[in-house]
Amino acid sequence: MLKNLRTGFVGISQLSLRGFPLLLGLMLGGGAGAQVTLETEAFGIRLSPKGRVESVFAKPGGDIIATDTGKGGAFLSIRQGAASHSPSALTLESGVLTATFAAAEAKAVIDVGTIGAALRLSVRGVAGADVTSLTFAELTLPKAARDAGWGLSVAALNEFTSGVAHPGMKAFGRATAYSRFGLERGEAAVVVAKRDPMRESLKAVVEAAPAIPKSTIGGPFAVEAPHAYGSYLFAGRNVTEENVDEVIELADRLGLNQLNMHPVRYGDWKPNATYYPEGRKSLKRVIDKIHAAGMLAGVHTYSEFLSKSCPYVTPVPDRRLGVDAVFTLSEPLDEAGKTVPVVEATDTMSATTGFFIRNSATVRIDDELIVYKGVSKAAPFGFSECTRGAYGTTKSAHAKGATVHHLRECFGLFVPDGDSTLFDEVARNLADLINECGFDMLYLDALDGSDAVAGRPWSWHYAAKFTLEIFRHLDRPVLAEMSTFPHHLWYVRSRSGAWDHPTRSHKVFIDIHAGANRALEQIFLPSHLGWWRYKTWHGFSQEPTYFDDIEHLGVRCLGANSGVSIQGVSATTLRTVPALTRLAAITRQYEALRRAGYFDEATCEKLRETGKEFALRQTPTGQWELRPSAYSRHKVTAPDNGSERWTVVNEQGRQRPFIRIQALHSAGPYDATDDRIVAEFATDDEFGDHKAIKAVKATLKSVSTPVKVGKTSALLTATNTGKPGASSWARWTKTFDPPINLTGRQALGVWVHGDGKGEILNLQLRSPIHMTYAYGEHYIKVDFTGWKYFELVEPDGEDYRSAKWPYRSWYAIYRSTTRYNAISKMTIYVNNIPAGETVTCALSPVRALPLVESPIANPSVVVGGQRLTFPVTIPTGSYLEYDGDVARLFGRKGQLNVVVKPSGEPALLDVGDNPFEFGCDVPVRDVRARAMVTVGLYGQPLGNRQRSGDVKWEEMAREVDAPRQIIALDGLQNRWTTVSRDAGKRTILDFELVVHSVSTTASPHDAPGALVIDSFDDPATFADSPGNDYLQYVRSSSRSGFATSEGVTHELGVERRSKKYGKGSLRYVAKGTHGGGWSARGRHFAKPLDLNGHTHIGFWIKGDGLGETLYFQFRDSKGAHFDMKTAITFTGWRFVDFELQKRDFDFAAIEYLILYYNSLPANQSVACQVDAMRAYSVAATVRDPALTVGRRTVMFPTELRTGDVLAYDGATRRCEIRRGGERIAVTLKGKVPKLKKGVNDLELVVRSGPEAKLAVTVQIMKRYDVR
Repeated sequence: MLKNLRTGFVGISQLSLRGFPLLLGLMLGGGAGAQVTLETEAFGIRLSPKGRVESVFAKPGGDIIATDTGKGGAFLSIRQGAASHSPSALTLESGVLTATFAAAEAKAVIDVGTIGAALRLSVRGVAGADVTSLTFAELTLPKAARDAGWGLSVAALNEFTSGVAHPGMKAFGRATAYSRFGLERGEAAVVVAKRDPMRESLKAVVEAAPAIPKSTIGGPFAVEAPHAYGSYLFAGRNVTEENVDEVIELADRLGLNQLNMHPVRYGDWKPNATYYPEGRKSLKRVIDKIHAAGMLAGVHTYSEFLSKSCPYVTPVPDRRLGVDAVFTLSEPLDEAGKTVPVVEATDTMSATTGFFIRNSATVRIDDELIVYKGVSKAAPFGFSECTRGAYGTTKSAHAKGATVHHLRECFGLFVPDGDSTLFDEVARNLADLINECGFDMLYLDALDGSDAVAGRPWSWHYAAKFTLEIFRHLDRPVLAEMSTFPHHLWYVRSRSGAWDHPTRSHKVFIDIHAGANRALEQIFLPSHLGWWRYKTWHGFSQEPTYFDDIEHLGVRCLGANSGVSIQGVSATTLRTVPALTRLAAITRQYEALRRAGYFDEATCEKLRETGKEFALRQTPTGQWELRPSAYSRHKVTAPDNGSERWTVVNEQGRQRPFIRIQALHSAGPYDATDDRIVAEFATDDEFGDHKAIKAVKATLKSVSTPVKVGKTSALLTATNTGKPGASSWARWTKTFDPPINLTGRQALGVWVHGDGKGEILNLQLRSPIHMTYAYGEHYIKVDFTGWKYFELVEPDGEDYRSAKWPYRSWYAIYRSTTRYNAISKMTIYVNNIPAGETVTCALSPVRALPLVESPIANPSVVVGGQRLTFPVTIPTGSYLEYDGDVARLFGRKGQLNVVVKPSGEPALLDVGDNPFEFGCDVPVRDVRARAMVTVGLYGQPLGNRQRSGDVKWEEMAREVDAPRQIIALDGLQNRWTTVSRDAGKRTILDFELVVHSVSTTASPHDAPGALVIDSFDDPATFADSPGNDYLQYVRSSSRSGFATSEGVTHELGVERRSKKYGKGSLRYVAKGTHGGGWSARGRHFAKPLDLNGHTHIGFWIKGDGLGETLYFQFRDSKGAHFDMKTAITFTGWRFVDFELQKRDFDFAAIEYLILYYNSLPANQSVACQVDAMRAYSVAATVRDPALTVGRRTVMFPTELRTGDVLAYDGATRRCEIRRGGERIAVTLKGKVPKLKKGVNDLELVVRSGPEAKLAVTVQIMKRYDVR
């Protein structure tokens, strides 16, 4: 055994060379001070006598791969305290590499061997005091080597060895062992190879590494796994034996072949008993049905984290729960005590928790969990405002001197001790669930929170430990994805790229995502472009996804053969939210073409180009082709401020453009008397926190001239001494402590005096990090001179990359949203300062302004000198699409509301620059109309299909047309075409008709037969009483059985003066000390309310526009609920109605009506009124729908109500009505429709009363015989 120079070995390995074949060279005799060569059958690394990499060469032949390997080039190093040391001498004898570190008085001994073409390095031991880490393989390949096709892998061979950079075709790699886990456990493989040999070498490494579980569909094997390219549906928590067939059908309608499920409780992995009454047996039967449909089933987990309702937490907390601090009880604590006094200082403790905060407000004493709200950081130390017996544990007395354990927490869940048996137990139990139930996929979400186990420096180890322990106990290969990607996960990972969906600037985000995914080619993993969500209008801070957004997603998936995943769609919403039906059909078609391998590689390569857009089109013969497209967006911020005129560039050929006009929110007047000043600029130090890049010198001062409003302005001056094109920014921050509440005033108004030099201002709003990690960007390009007014409403993201900012977080910019009820910071940035110049601009006081829903009336565009006017009014959040012929007005959910012909001659856009102009009437006084205008242009088809024999036609056996929305039988909307690529008996036509609404022009709410549920004249019906036990249903994650969340006060009364009907209306007032609070009141029906026979419920709400949520909830005799939610983004009275449809709810036995007031702003009173809740029936029906295909007409003799779905199966020639959970057979009349090859004319005819208004969606599905 080697003797330690001072203190002996730190963990010496007793193993020898592990028995692997060895091809080693020792030059110059191998003595001290000699050059050392480490080599395999495929490559070699020459090290200097002091351990630096001198060259890397190929074998056989000895061709030099690299000589310049970066700064220092040390292959080995140790860390001793804060100091890092390279070897002073290196020797290699009999397969043992010895590195001496004279300055550190240390020595490392490493066994050297090979695994096929890979070099294997195993640390035998390290001698020396205070050695905390040993890096025993560090290498860089220079660009010239990479350009020649060489790549590098340094692969850690167990979870105790840190690996930097994933195995694959990388430029850099490092393996390090740590004293925390045992330096002698360090083991790694090194491979230098070209692409194909690299993957084969890594396969051999995985096969030969006993500490790495092998996945035949992960790591170097993943690209060979067909299912790794699949796409999945987020199927949720309630996929049951009763509804699994419906979920399978939903996935197929989306073009997806895998299901991601959330069926179990985190920690003990117990299936939800509500949906799986026989536990894992019930769950397995569900999965068996999924497999029978040819789909895969996946389980979505939160990795090692523990639900606070699992047996490891309650009723007796496990002693192996993770702890980050320990205290001593300074005084006895009885069962009623609200303060936990401790001996030790609590200066590192906090009561702040949140999704992005690694902290809990929970301590454990003996077998009791206690949640605290306050921390005493000065003597006497302690935790105050405590909830005793938290999470179902038992309150008990505790003796002085008892240990107080502060628990670790992340994402609202507890954490096992990472070095305890519980950590491994949770992993093994998850493997047991997968094995027993037959899951094919595993998503380890929340694994990015593994730093909560023992701190950020060790998160890589605990993420690897948990993951590899699962895979050691699986009985078959499982597709694996994770929410983070440290080195070791590569071995079992099957694909990567699952990002959360954006909420704005969708195409920009897609291109960022697709660009990031290209790096996966280097590590041999299939890519993924989820998680995606089809979005409808959800207010000013989020953007809907339009058809061209989803086409852009499909194009990028096609180009890179990336799978996709879809969230937020259910069988119900797919049919009831028209936008989802439209977008789902697009996804399905792109997915079918991708999995079929329809387009050749030359075409797919074009589809991968960042910024380029394409559109899919079916030819008259049924084939598919792609056209270049360009959708340019322009925001009009007022009809008369210059933004109404801009230039559209046409590179696609002379044509009529596609035009979309979306009505945006506007802001209230800047000079209103009730304005709120966010930045006054009265003093120089109001924005005291200042930083700037080194090349920029900048000031922000309060000045009395120039002034546009008030007495002072901010004068911003910045000089850039840097180089052209370099980052050039400065910023000033104002902190609000406590945060200010801008609820109901989310818009900013500011006057800017510009110098016309093109700099960019950004007025950025932030909220506390524990609430949301979001950058509220608001850009102003100073391309003007003099004063100009700006309303800043929507968070920006589209132009983020037009400048180089000192921060980057794709989620914070494109996904997350600032919490306007808690604005903690406002930062003023200036950027893009021209090199060598000084910019100067002034800002008026910045005011927070109320949002205003401002409709756009009679919008018009001037194209090619010709004005097109659309005789329609577009409400805020709705949009108009013009296809060159007619214009269609869609509502917030994508429902078709109006079809109009524009007045004026359809204009053409010439190739090149085209002046474009927008105009409209503004119905709302003193408000500036705002709109987003999109102009779409299309080029000639490009690309080629694969040879027919290379297309997987079975993937295209079912084709789903775009849905057809019809609101009038006018000979235009109800006549259209479908294309069949085959003819006659080889093509089966399926048909679906969804009735969104059918009603008479008279209001059924006011009809004599309407049932009055509550006139809201008497608040006594909501009074507390022994029989009114509504609180049993009032629950939140942290509080149950209370009428409010903590810190909320509320009052329910009658308003006699402001009402819609009768003697008065119900007025609900609430106020909370914290944002996001809630309150509730309920009433009990002495005789259960029976709403059978009624189709809708409606009532009036008077809103205050402050953004809270008001919703009514019915509870039936079994406790099931039916919710009716309304976001209060409006002022004044508004009528709302809801369709009475929900499975698993008994409308004939309603026992409770509960009124909730949610999403309350902080420290601001909100008030709403409700009046006249009535149930009624929409008597009108759609009768005897008939579909004509060519000359054959089939009629479905029946009556359809709102919400009904008529489904026709062409294979069985059966038809049924789907009405909730009910299925009603319909007998056909007429000739069964047949499709001819090519274009087929279609017509839908229905019968309804002359006063009826209808809205239906028709969708054609075609099934081809591909045998």
